[in-house]
Amino acid sequence: MARKCTASINLSAIKENYLYAKSLAPNSKAIAIIKADAYGHGSIEVAKELNKVADAYGVACIEEAVELIDSGIDNTPILLLEGVFEKSELILVEKHSLIITVCNSIQLQWLLDADLNEPIDVFVKYDSGMGRLGFQDDSFIQAINLLEKSNNIGEITLMTHFSSADDLGSTLTTKQISNFDNTLYSEKYPASLANSAAILKWSESHREYVRPGIMLYGSSPFSEK
Repeated sequence: MARKCTASINLSAIKENYLYAKSLAPNSKAIAIIKADAYGHGSIEVAKELNKVADAYGVACIEEAVELIDSGIDNTPILLLEGVFEKSELILVEKHSLIITVCNSIQLQWLLDADLNEPIDVFVKYDSGMGRLGFQDDSFIQAINLLEKSNNIGEITLMTHFSSADDLGSTLTTKQISNFDNTLYSEKYPASLANSAAILKWSESHREYVRPGIMLYGSSPFSEK
């Protein structure tokens, strides 16, 4: 016979973990990653607990953002980590003053072609070596050039994601930081590089924004304890 399983969530501990992340990168703003229902911990509950201390929230998609806003979380910036999946979503992005990530040429063109009343703030993702999402080299430069000329764009922030920051014996994170720093626009715009592992162990990656995720929920990003 199956036994009932109950999870006890300590919201104050999550808040303490967020503040700890902030203490490790004192010159950075911290985007609390609460995508996927805050890793199963309840995004609305976590956001409300963090609401007086969080610099911003990071969610995966427009539905997650709207759910937060409908629950009353409307005074803290929300970043769509994967941007929009349809051009029509830009209507909601503008309505709710969301920040979007631009990861590819399709999203870029949707944004450039949109008929907006107010400019949208964007994070432009650079593929520094992970090989999953983001613009590479010349296409990154071209994307920035187009965004700079568009009346649809407010503030521009540069972003990348590490593939192996949880592997302290790997040289890939150092290489990705170098790749990012060698981009044409690395010193012109604010940036966000560090995930949980990089917040904890790669202080050279702490820029204007850090992105604590799994560390908020009491899990270490490292295999060793």
